[in-house]
Amino acid sequence: VLSDINELRREIQDDKKELEEITGTKVEYFAYPFGFYRNVRIDLVQILRESGYRGALTIVPGLNNSDTNRYCLHRDSVSASMPISVFKSRLLGNYDGVMFLRRMLRL
Repeated sequence: VLSDINELRREIQDDKKELEEITGTKVEYFAYPFGFYRNVRIDLVQILRESGYRGALTIVPGLNNSDTNRYCLHRDSVSASMPISVFKSRLLGNYDGVMFLRRMLRL
């Protein structure tokens, strides 16, 4: 975890520029390394905004809607061993509903 704000800003901006050069397209979304999006010493969102990012992805599972902070977007992990039924329910948003009901009913 970088604690020097200037070093972090430089790394984020340099990586964005390099990715854009490699792909030939504008990079607008950031994926937090290992999904870690909180830094108690540095305002990462401000650095991402200054660097031209429109949003950022975490690894916090769940659905995104118009109220979701676009710099803390949810993203579900998928593995090759995941049963197709679970994958489909996550893709369709049913998984979150089932988990919500289980928590409410304490199942």
